[in-house]
Amino acid sequence: MATRYAIEGGLDIESAYQLSDIYIQESEKLQNTKDLYHLQYNMLLDFARRVAQAQIPHDITSDIYKSIQYIKQHTNHAISTSDVATYVGKSRSYLSRCFKKELGFEMREFIMRCKLEEAKSLLTYTTKSLSEISSYLCFSSQAYFQNVFKKKYGITPNEYRKQL
Repeated sequence: MATRYAIEGGLDIESAYQLSDIYIQESEKLQNTKDLYHLQYNMLLDFARRVAQAQIPHDITSDIYKSIQYIKQHTNHAISTSDVATYVGKSRSYLSRCFKKELGFEMREFIMRCKLEEAKSLLTYTTKSLSEISSYLCFSSQAYFQNVFKKKYGITPNEYRKQL
């Protein structure tokens, strides 16, 4: 039901089902109902947060909207600004310029931000190892993932997980 309502709330279908699959896999590992209730609570918070993030300002062009949707749907793929431009049907330089003008930051920064936000969710709501997370999000190596995460948030992924 959470997946269905998240889609109705604006979360793209692919992301909603990927998230649902992650929670199903995590629930299969649990041994008692207390842990299952805890996972369910965190799942609902995660879906709600993602639906809120999916709400995109209405004053952006359709090309930028399509770009944002594509990036959010492909955080677990090795995507580049060229991939996004190809999907939207515009040149990389034109789309990058429009992205920066409309949103105030580079498209490559947004791609990394989406990957790191997904990493935070995976660290929070799953027991996946850092290696699994870095691989899932298509970082070139676990060390690179950890360095980028620490640069962005000021703490390592393990420190982040321990704080929860």
